[in-house]
Amino acid sequence: MRLLTYEQLRAEKGIPYCRDHLRRKCKKGEFPSPIELSESRIAWLEGDVDAWIGQRAASSRWRAPDAEPPPLKVGPLREPQPRAPAHNGVTTSYLACFPDPVPDGEVLVHNRVRPAKRGGTRGFRFWLQVPSPDLSACHCGWAAELGQHFTTTAAAAE
Repeated sequence: MRLLTYEQLRAEKGIPYCRDHLRRKCKKGEFPSPIELSESRIAWLEGDVDAWIGQRAASSRWRAPDAEPPPLKVGPLREPQPRAPAHNGVTTSYLACFPDPVPDGEVLVHNRVRPAKRGGTRGFRFWLQVPSPDLSACHCGWAAELGQHFTTTAAAAE
């Protein structure tokens, strides 16, 4: 039976919470309770922490820090998220997942925010649209398996 200090929880187990948040989670029963070693020192049983990590890793909302990323989500178009009118008065919609395949006569476009695998993350958005002069070929490496994609030009993004 091994005891883990707060520092070991972060360094060895990848627990990302600050001390106060960890205290709140313990109080709510959302994280194993620590053992009081002295008046000012606490530690967690490694087995309890490992069991908690195993439960969280099994859920779809959390992955262990060294886990493989989920596969790229590709499928039929889903209900698009509404989008304001695009440049040149063309209205398009954000996509919730990658199209499979990209429809003929359209191209995959993303905004000028650093790409993320999931649309809506950190302001990243992607959509389908008819090719136009305000698009430029993008070589960022995002979604390489879907082939060539585009981004809005600097002038069009303003």
